[in-house]
Amino acid sequence: MTEMPHAMSQATHRKFWSPALASWAARDLMRQPAFTLVLFVALAAVTALAALVLLLQQTLATASTRLLEQAPHVVVRRVGAGGWLPLDAKAARTRAVSVVGVLRPRARMWGVVSGPQGAVTLMAVDGRDDINLPSGCSLPQPGQALAGPGVSGDERPDHISLNGSVSRELTVIGRLPRSAGSVVHDLVVAHAEDVRALLGLGPGQASDLALDVFHPDEAGALLPELAAALDWPVQITTRQEQLGRHLAHISRATGMACLGIGPLLLAILSVVVAVGIWGRRNWETGVLRAVGWTGADMLRLHLYRGLLVGLPAMAIGTLTAHLLLFWPGMTWVPQLLFGWSGPPPGFYLSSTGSAGAWLLSMVMVGVPFMAAVFWTGWRAAGADPGDILEGGR
Repeated sequence: MTEMPHAMSQATHRKFWSPALASWAARDLMRQPAFTLVLFVALAAVTALAALVLLLQQTLATASTRLLEQAPHVVVRRVGAGGWLPLDAKAARTRAVSVVGVLRPRARMWGVVSGPQGAVTLMAVDGRDDINLPSGCSLPQPGQALAGPGVSGDERPDHISLNGSVSRELTVIGRLPRSAGSVVHDLVVAHAEDVRALLGLGPGQASDLALDVFHPDEAGALLPELAAALDWPVQITTRQEQLGRHLAHISRATGMACLGIGPLLLAILSVVVAVGIWGRRNWETGVLRAVGWTGADMLRLHLYRGLLVGLPAMAIGTLTAHLLLFWPGMTWVPQLLFGWSGPPPGFYLSSTGSAGAWLLSMVMVGVPFMAAVFWTGWRAAGADPGDILEGGR
């Protein structure tokens, strides 16, 4: 018994990594399977919680950026003392196109009305609109509509009742694809006549004016000229401003989630304390030091034990968080964040750029854990074997 540790000490004092010492650390962990399992599960759970919040922030930011790339460069709304006001569609288009650099000004009619199961977004189209509908979907005629996957009638699935300035019952002639559920889940596309009546718009009026610019990066420079070209007070929002608001909201919400995860912080503290207790088996330290183990051997032993438990646990934790977000068919994110009900929404998140979130979650858990492991190993390395054995007699 005394020859193997001594030989191991001679073989490992020149280098950090030693297969023999790693094997010894693994067998040492197997001597306490229950404690090792509990510690493994705790580390995996803490890492999964941290990774879930960080991955959710990253993926929502990526999804928002991807979706807003399809949005107009600039949106113009007429405002008054009471807030939003409808604008004259023809006059707005004519004045906007007079500004050098403005492209494709188009008046839009859209708003929020009450549907059978809550609020829905209503958008108008007619034969003159430049709109890309999914293949197989016809343009709605008066009295007809296309409904998103989250919109359904109370009793008749082929009809939908909407309530706004007036009440209208529309015939559903098609369903918007579930694969685009992140955009069209609660959307109803109807003819301009029906939308105008439901939103209380007069003839020739629109909700806002969307337009593109020749140089998207310089859209902000056109805003003063665009505001001056219109005869009424307006609120002008660029796509970059809208994206910034979305990203700020996501960061604020996930930041509050990080601060509010009390169990996460408590679990990290519990793991650190558990490692501190685990490493203070003084009588074993005294015996190993007495038979020839050096302080460096004791420190490496503690680090090996921490790595053998911590690295697989953190890998399992990040993998669990990844599957909870990106496994096909996972719908809990939109149901939790947006309150979507009904059929599972087609809400798909991309894992692009998520490596940083994985790494940060492992650092959040791994740094305090390995700090506690190093502290216990340092105590064992500096302990006097005679004092330990004498005190534990």
